[in-house]
Amino acid sequence: MNIWIINHYIDVPGKGRYLRHYNFAKELQKRGHNVTLFTASTTHGTDLNVINDEKKYKEEIIDSLKFVYIKAKNYTGNGKDRVINMIQFYKNLLSVSKRYSGADVVYCSAPHSLTWLASRKIAKNNNAKLICETRDLWPETFIEMGKFSKNHPVAKILYAIEKSVYKSSDALIFTMEGGKDYLKSRGINRDNVFHINNGVVLEDFNESIKKYHLEDVDLDDKNIFKVVYTGALGRANQVDTLIDAMNKLSDYEDIKLIVYGKGEFEASLIKKVRENSQKNVVFKGSVDKRYVPSIVTRSDLNVITGQDINLYKYGMSFNKLFEYLAANKPILSNLKCNYDIIEKFNCGKTVKSGSADALKEGILYFYNLKDIDYKQFCENSKEAAANYDYKILTDKLEHIFKTLNGGF
Repeated sequence: MNIWIINHYIDVPGKGRYLRHYNFAKELQKRGHNVTLFTASTTHGTDLNVINDEKKYKEEIIDSLKFVYIKAKNYTGNGKDRVINMIQFYKNLLSVSKRYSGADVVYCSAPHSLTWLASRKIAKNNNAKLICETRDLWPETFIEMGKFSKNHPVAKILYAIEKSVYKSSDALIFTMEGGKDYLKSRGINRDNVFHINNGVVLEDFNESIKKYHLEDVDLDDKNIFKVVYTGALGRANQVDTLIDAMNKLSDYEDIKLIVYGKGEFEASLIKKVRENSQKNVVFKGSVDKRYVPSIVTRSDLNVITGQDINLYKYGMSFNKLFEYLAANKPILSNLKCNYDIIEKFNCGKTVKSGSADALKEGILYFYNLKDIDYKQFCENSKEAAANYDYKILTDKLEHIFKTLNGGF
């Protein structure tokens, strides 16, 4: 089967963190499918751009996979330049795609709807099946964050595009389990709606533990209970609540929070810890993603924090959750949501959002656990991780493709 994967943001190992479609492509190719990936020349969150001349596209073979990079300008933040980047990707993708033919399936994944619109035209030109994937709910996320109202002209346009694409696609995939609930809330009733979560390549994860060991005196300290946070340090991550929780645990000299990551609030968080004279919080800065397995497998408790928003009623699919599961350690989260994987597999605890006291009590719960009970949480995480290995997730994706194409 000839499969085209279209996503504005497709990263490869060592050059970004959005590996979902790289992982799918690798597994699909192993199964005998011909896979071509179309993505932007820019890498989100960096100044990298693989096209620095006037060419509209560039082909590269990476790990035996065929990438077609579509020219788009560099940007920082979420301002005008990022919008221009999206528009350029849309226009150049439509133009460049005409140089290629023979797709049986066009599988497009988008946070923004221009990718869907381009992919719909491309699928029609190739007489191919169109599968549209939703990883973020636009414009719902912006409305929930207070960026604009449901009646704002931009929101109305995005809603109209969303409804049109949802109705015209051959199948829909949501990374959040409540995708069908969302469609119902928008008054859309249709068949061929599927859920495929994010996940982890367990083989690669376990190999990275051996190959990429991060030297760290705190992680190697056997005399402390290590609480680990990895990821962004932005407004939405609410790491300040976790720091407040640790401040309430200052009497426990053998509990330490180890933070790996960077973001706009990093400096203010470090300042807060210094002003509180907290000795139980250390910031390590950002690390190459390859070292994450080495970090999270040496913790005693891995933590997810964030802003409580109504959209979590549809579920969520943070990449770090699956890395935490693969670490085979308990997880503490303060993001209440429906379809909660942590609660489903009993591999940790989800506590009240926005509450330092709730996080404090959650940390103490695992700190005080009997060894036999702690080990059971670890086993539960291991079982959960097996369900989200990309081999299993690709089984689901391949089944959708085959069903739409008569079983071949």
